[in-house]
Amino acid sequence: MVARYSEIGFIIPAAVVLGLLLGKLLDYWLHTTWLYIAGLVFGAVVGFIDMMRRAIASTSDEK
Repeated sequence: MVARYSEIGFIIPAAVVLGLLLGKLLDYWLHTTWLYIAGLVFGAVVGFIDMMRRAIASTSDEK
């Protein structure tokens, strides 16, 4: 139970860092300078959605 709640705090930062790194990689590969921002935003959105799914699933498991 505690592990489920503690992983929720790591979801958004991990998704943001992963999106940033993928954006930087695409910037390097495609010779652009703005894809890291798109990766950062995409990671934040995906992390927030995943956090909300897990939070809703954990509250429904408690009932």
